[in-house]
Amino acid sequence: MLREGVYEERQPDEHGALKSEVFPGLWLPPDALLSGEMPQTLEVLQQGIASQEHKTFTAALTRRRKEAK
Repeated sequence: MLREGVYEERQPDEHGALKSEVFPGLWLPPDALLSGEMPQTLEVLQQGIASQEHKTFTAALTRRRKEAK
């Protein structure tokens, strides 16, 4: 994560997933991703997409899009 011009190393959460601060619901398990374990990677990604934080994020984007029209 880039903060004030300095990259900070992110650590996975207690379940082993990195969670984006910029795109809520973008969850990736770095160990599975780097070792090519796509089923596990996709499972964690789907969990993020199903999360309430992602639903809130996409609803806000939808509102902004409608307001811009």
